[in-house]
Amino acid sequence: MYKQAIVLLLCGLSIGCSESVTKTIERQNAQASQQTDTFINLLKSFDKQAQQLLESLKIGADVRVIQKHSDALSIQAQTIVALFVELQPQCSDYVARLLPLSNSLQSLPYEAIQSQVAQNEQLSQFEHPLCYHVKDLLIQPIMLSAWTKKGVLEEAEYRLASESMVELIAHLSLVQTITIKRAHSPEYS
Repeated sequence: MYKQAIVLLLCGLSIGCSESVTKTIERQNAQASQQTDTFINLLKSFDKQAQQLLESLKIGADVRVIQKHSDALSIQAQTIVALFVELQPQCSDYVARLLPLSNSLQSLPYEAIQSQVAQNEQLSQFEHPLCYHVKDLLIQPIMLSAWTKKGVLEEAEYRLASESMVELIAHLSLVQTITIKRAHSPEYS
């Protein structure tokens, strides 16, 4: 009788514990899903802003309009990168090197930024391609904003800036695709 009581007690505890563990896992999955949804919404907003900037470049809009759009993209990119690290912790070391560099680039002229980015091996070294794609979401708007600080853009510069934006949108598309695929993969849930 004593053994049966112990067995019943242990069974009751194990069922209660497994329910608690299941609820904890469900709560964590719901939180991860919410973070992913927030991240995807941020990427969509970033895409809309990038498309507006590209359109402004194509029509040769005033340089102040271009700078306003690129500054807004730069601010959005900071938020995206912060949330990105929570969703993709394998990129945390890469982003930890990227953020201080991106902050230091914001006050430099375009040529100096281009030189710094080309020389900075920290930005070209990565273990996961996804980390690299997010880098461009942060760096490209900073470069474009610096370019506009000259005050005037020539026709060729508008064309080059448009090409840069097309490249940025391609990186954004890859980040969106990979994020959505990972959110729907069995390992993620």
